[in-house]
Amino acid sequence: KIINFGTGSNRIAMQMNDKSAPWQDIRVRRALMMAINHQEIIDTFYGGAADLQAFPLPGAPELYALGWATPLKELPAETQKLFEYHPDEAKKLLAEAGYPNGFKTSIALSSSVAENIDLAAIVKEYWAKVGIDLTLDMRDPVVSANLLTAGTYPAMIMDSKWGTATLYTKFEPPPATMNSGNI
Repeated sequence: KIINFGTGSNRIAMQMNDKSAPWQDIRVRRALMMAINHQEIIDTFYGGAADLQAFPLPGAPELYALGWATPLKELPAETQKLFEYHPDEAKKLLAEAGYPNGFKTSIALSSSVAENIDLAAIVKEYWAKVGIDLTLDMRDPVVSANLLTAGTYPAMIMDSKWGTATLYTKFEPPPATMNSGNI
């Protein structure tokens, strides 16, 4: 079956290398989600033309209709809380995980995607409020793509793609050829 996604979209993903500390601790991953004011990013950075994504699949009305994804507002309250802005709770979780003063980390970014660089700078500001010192590690686009494909990025990587690890879907006019997927 072919499903046509009526609006073009660009999905933004931040992936953590969960093979190493501190990312192995789920409390750290949860804390960093709650340390970002996602709704403010959607409203101001994207001008309201975006949606917050939830696991296991990026949301889209077509996927909801097939039962392949569940809208965030229909997930359990405990899950919804992870996508809300709770910096005090984030600090508490970081302390429980052994990082009461935060930690330093970096995120690899393609130097050719200005939108991702701007978004990472916003995330950096939010995370600084809970003690996370985030360095933006600009990489040549080919190097960035190779790191992502091989899974060899040091701490984190940000990319624009269709995938299951997305944070935001930005709605854009559809391209000249309709964005379709075989299902």
